[in-house]
Amino acid sequence: MIRSFRARGVGALLAAVLLAGACSGDDDGADRGGSADTGTVLVGLADGVIIPAFEELLGATEALSTHVDALCATPSAAVLSDARVAWMQVQQRWGRTRSVMIGPATEH
Repeated sequence: MIRSFRARGVGALLAAVLLAGACSGDDDGADRGGSADTGTVLVGLADGVIIPAFEELLGATEALSTHVDALCATPSAAVLSDARVAWMQVQQRWGRTRSVMIGPATEH
């Protein structure tokens, strides 16, 4: 449940940043006193949250593939249990990426 709140929090943060960026189209040259521009915030969000989440998802899906291959090669209750655990880990990682599935991220 806490992880769900974290994923929602990341989604809400991303939405707020994107909304702030979309609303800042009028640049009259006035200094607003902000310490970071939208580009810097988005790069930080991508590097610190989004890319690591997708890297974790990739690792989990590769592990799932290995477990499923093992299950196909030597079916047993223990190997099935390992594959199920790997599946649950993929689901958790996928849930963390759902909050950022907007814009260019959905094009590929």
